[in-house]
Amino acid sequence: MRIHLINSPHSLRPGKASEFIPSYPPLGILYVASYLREHIPDVEIKVTDGAWDGQKRTFDQFKKFNPDIVGISSTTPFSIGAFNLLKKIKEEKPEVKAISGGVHSTVMPEECLQKGFDVAVVGEGEQSIVKIFKENLTGIVMTDHLKNLDDIPFPARDLIPHITRYPGVLSQKKSPETVVLSTRGCPFNCNFCSNPTFRMNYPHFRFRSAANVVDEIEMLVNKYKFKEIYDECDEFNINIPNSIDICKQIRERGIDVPWKTQFKCHAVHKELIEEMAKAGCWKVFVGIESGNQRTLDGIKKNVTLENVEKVCKLLKENGIQTHGYFMFYHAWEGLDGALQHETLQDCLNTLEYSQRLLKEKILDTASWNLTAPLPGSPLWETCLKFDLLEDGYMGNWDKWQTWNYIMKLPGVSRDDVRKIESEVKKFDKESLIKIAGIKKTLWLIFHYAARRVGIYGERI
Repeated sequence: MRIHLINSPHSLRPGKASEFIPSYPPLGILYVASYLREHIPDVEIKVTDGAWDGQKRTFDQFKKFNPDIVGISSTTPFSIGAFNLLKKIKEEKPEVKAISGGVHSTVMPEECLQKGFDVAVVGEGEQSIVKIFKENLTGIVMTDHLKNLDDIPFPARDLIPHITRYPGVLSQKKSPETVVLSTRGCPFNCNFCSNPTFRMNYPHFRFRSAANVVDEIEMLVNKYKFKEIYDECDEFNINIPNSIDICKQIRERGIDVPWKTQFKCHAVHKELIEEMAKAGCWKVFVGIESGNQRTLDGIKKNVTLENVEKVCKLLKENGIQTHGYFMFYHAWEGLDGALQHETLQDCLNTLEYSQRLLKEKILDTASWNLTAPLPGSPLWETCLKFDLLEDGYMGNWDKWQTWNYIMKLPGVSRDDVRKIESEVKKFDKESLIKIAGIKKTLWLIFHYAARRVGIYGERI
């Protein structure tokens, strides 16, 4: 039995490599591959990162491998690419069993079946894929969460060629870098967050043991020679004792690589931050979202602006850099059931607030996006209830990017949106090199050039 696991390509520029260079390998399907390989050892597995290879090369790999089953994982913005690829696959081999997975399959399983998939996986894929194999299931398939994340083997990175080719995020000290996930899910419920995969079952938040996480980091450094690690868990500062243990084990094992992670500024934990600094953590990304407390309360961010500054200052005092994420034009349903949303002035307040934090060195870097109501989020439900989606966006998922204005908020004109975009672009031009650094900028240029001349397998 052969199965081809594919991370969906984007729908743009069909026939060529994607213009969206992914920062990291697709851990989702690599986890599925490793779990499948452990539980059904006689299956032959191939993995293709379509987000890197693009539609044509991905389809060519499918034809060459000629699998019995194909699984395509996609987020909502990449789902059109998944549907387009599926159409070509079914034309080439109608009898192939096609499984959809990923966030979009979880929030829109019926659409995935309507587009031609035989199976739509809702939730996590590891146990579901094994169940599909053993019971020959079709339709919508959902299994319970794996309670112990240590039971899942490390992602099958050996199935991705050129694993060190991924450029990583802009902020980094050393290359190549790669990503790990020390937790799954989130105990909070921010209204804009599309994290539905982990809300199908309880518990919503799970964590790997410190030893398991550090084992993986040690393997990545020794086997693959990665020089920097990014723990892309939603919040490193939720299970404080386990996170402190991770830091201590990194030091005890003598793992000397810089690393970074993400924080939620809901509380100040001095001991954790001190241990992170000792263990080599050099940067933390914090989701601040808005400079208006009214907005933070409305979107259920569960943080205060006062705590944001306290946490960031403590990080800086311990030599850890900070990067703030911000969003414009939030919307939410008030306690009275009425629609609430940000105005142009609210957005200008956020921009002014973020620039003050940068000026006062509370933040080192920052980035900004327009709020997008992704399916599966509470904001999505609010948009449906109050008819907030712009015409032409429903179902045209490749337009659902955070730089597109998808909501039509009462009293907010296109000129208001352009005003914020213009202000941000001015600031972005001034800060890009500061965020990336000269070395990182050259690293990205190399990756673009390498793909153009075919070093990674395809000319553009």
